[in-house]
Amino acid sequence: QFRDGVGAMVGENASFSLYMAHGGTNFAFWSGANGDQGSSYLPDITSYDYSSPISEGGDHNIGSDSGDLFLAVQSAIASKH
Repeated sequence: QFRDGVGAMVGENASFSLYMAHGGTNFAFWSGANGDQGSSYLPDITSYDYSSPISEGGDHNIGSDSGDLFLAVQSAIASKH
């Protein structure tokens, strides 16, 4: 479904943007942590990759249909160019 949508836009020579092509707020998983200088040390979760084609860690994300989202975009663009 994702590939079909991108493919349709490419087929129409439409201008489009893939918001969140690469997910996350931090490189890889370096989001850090919060501590109180004592025994409390908790991870600071900041990821928001929202099923982007490339995950926060740089891996290919998998869509709800179990398809590779990065390869779907790559294939849709390659079908025209």
